[in-house]
Amino acid sequence: MNNPTIRVVLADTHGLAHRDLQKFLRAAGDTITVASAGYAGQAVDLVTRHRPDVLVLDIEMSPASGVEVIRRLRALGSNVGILALVTTGDTACIRAALNAGANGYALKSSSADEIVEAVRAVYEANNVLIQGHLERRG
Repeated sequence: MNNPTIRVVLADTHGLAHRDLQKFLRAAGDTITVASAGYAGQAVDLVTRHRPDVLVLDIEMSPASGVEVIRRLRALGSNVGILALVTTGDTACIRAALNAGANGYALKSSSADEIVEAVRAVYEANNVLIQGHLERRG
């Protein structure tokens, strides 16, 4: 395989969505899920322990929000690429995630291909997913 393997931690509180994300990423061929978190504190611990390339983070984690997870990771000095998953295109929620240090976002309703491309874009650290379109940062 010519492409590098992108190491991913998944953090999503919804079991079905979580399994679907794992399936999408496995099928991509260039990603591997190294750990999975079901709640906010676990997400921080797993990123710290496994040092993945990308954290795919449900912004509606509990008991702390995904935004709080992002803040904690950045305060710890983590440079993990963070893809925030949002339920709606709520600009305040998206802005909060990006301001906290997320590298991009995708709607949970995005296709498998769009989510995989968003993970790749975050991994490359020069793109951000905005309303279904990849845009170059910078």
